[in-house]
Amino acid sequence: MQGGFQLIADNGAGCQSFDCGLDAGVAFRDLSPAGDRAWTRSYESAIFTRPQTQYRLDGSAFANTASINHEFKFGFGYREAKVISQSAWPGVPMT
Repeated sequence: MQGGFQLIADNGAGCQSFDCGLDAGVAFRDLSPAGDRAWTRSYESAIFTRPQTQYRLDGSAFANTASINHEFKFGFGYREAKVISQSAWPGVPMT
């Protein structure tokens, strides 16, 4: 199972890729007295990849002794979910 998602800055170009989202001027916040204090130009782009490995084995067994019924449940599980993330601001070189 491969999970993950992307947040791509649009920068007015209808971007669909991480590289396109970075191809813009540096984002800034208009803090001038007449400004609206909002971010201008593109904002941060981020990619989150979450490869997963999952195994699961469950079972049950039933036993009857006289007039009493028993159910035995057992199982095993393994899960590895590493997260790889990359984020960048437009116009700022990635290192």
